[in-house]
Amino acid sequence: MSDYVVTPLVGIGPVRLGMTRETVLKAMPLPSRPFRKRKSSQHETDSFHDAGFQVFYAGEEPQVEFIELSRGTGFRALFRDLDVFAETAEELAEIISRDAPYDSQWREFPYAYIFRSLQLSLWRPVLPNSPSDLEGRFFSTIGIGREGYYDDVA
Repeated sequence: MSDYVVTPLVGIGPVRLGMTRETVLKAMPLPSRPFRKRKSSQHETDSFHDAGFQVFYAGEEPQVEFIELSRGTGFRALFRDLDVFAETAEELAEIISRDAPYDSQWREFPYAYIFRSLQLSLWRPVLPNSPSDLEGRFFSTIGIGREGYYDDVA
């Protein structure tokens, strides 16, 4: 099982924010399965580990602007030596909020937690005590963006 260390404002594993697409493809141990997130996307998104590790690009020459990891895809996402997908959503939000407050006014809160000063996001599809309670107890994705990423997508 691979481990990918999440370092806000820097990168995840071998992929760094600001890297060119060419450099990302050389840095990752697996081939990419590119796709278009939206028809209007300027660049394809590169996906690795059965789409569990996704790299989004922006700019004239594609450069990494956002990286997102998903649970249940055969690797661990580590933040401060914690397995992000093994911690409950409440525990993980509490731990990260020691470094930076989350935006409780974000349009998708409490499904999504945005830590603006870290440009870090956590997302889950449902809330605890819903019919899919197990999904709501844990976050499904963690993502980090370049400096100012969440200011641009707000």
